[in-house]
Amino acid sequence: MGTPKPTQGPPELTEAEARELLRRCDGPGGLEAWIARQSWRTVPGGWAVRKELEGWRFRLEAVPEGVRVIAGMPDAEPAVWVVEVGKSGNA
Repeated sequence: MGTPKPTQGPPELTEAEARELLRRCDGPGGLEAWIARQSWRTVPGGWAVRKELEGWRFRLEAVPEGVRVIAGMPDAEPAVWVVEVGKSGNA
């Protein structure tokens, strides 16, 4: 047995920064802006949106590129996308 390798933690992105990034996103339908306006709770590895949208649940994770959005619904494959820092319409 060797010394365990240190694991890299999540990127340093605060909830306020994640909200601002989502708020500025110009995605179709304004979904990211809707997510930014909702109440979130802290979960391991990120945040979860407390409110569902038509059965969809949303989880958010800080990643080096920005914020990963994971949208899930029972009995369906999750939709996953990243709102990137520095892209047109974003912070």
